Amino acid sequence: MDELLAIGEFAAQSGLSAKMLRSYASAGLLVPAAVDRWSGYRYYAQSQLREAQLILWLRHAGVQLREIARFLDNPSAEQLRRWEQALDLETESRRSALAEVRDQLAASLTAGMEPAVAALVTPLQWGSTSLVLPAGRSPASSSSRRYKPASPRQPASKRSFRLPGKLLTPSGSGSKPTGP
Repeated sequence: MDELLAIGEFAAQSGLSAKMLRSYASAGLLVPAAVDRWSGYRYYAQSQLREAQLILWLRHAGVQLREIARFLDNPSAEQLRRWEQALDLETESRRSALAEVRDQLAASLTAGMEPAVAALVTPLQWGSTSLVLPAGRSPASSSSRRYKPASPRQPASKRSFRLPGKLLTPSGSGSKPTGP
């Protein structure tokens, strides 16, 4: 017979909180191996740890509880592939949305420029927190920009952002700007 673990012990070993364990038990997903009828204390078997960890990972992947319950009743590699495909589609959709935002911001920053100059400017780049703007034009002068990242050569912990009338540092503290 498996050693029984109190809900707190089981929570610590499984990575699920006691609150989530109670929630899953009420949904019939991960029912305690024993419940003390006088105190109501819940006890889980060591053998339930694997199922608890599967639930944890599936929830982390965004799988809904009713789908997890069906999967645990009949686990299949095909279902995992379907979830991966759905995740890939969602990720691609989000990337497309961000690319559209990037392109629209780039268009607004290069609006009014000569086409030859606009073609040479790459206002926003993937993975970059900096803006590359033509000479004489600063992000602070652009009405479409609300903040201006500090120099991209600074480590992230040293960067600050300029909001109208305020300079924000990584610690979140604000101060009056010292320049334009």
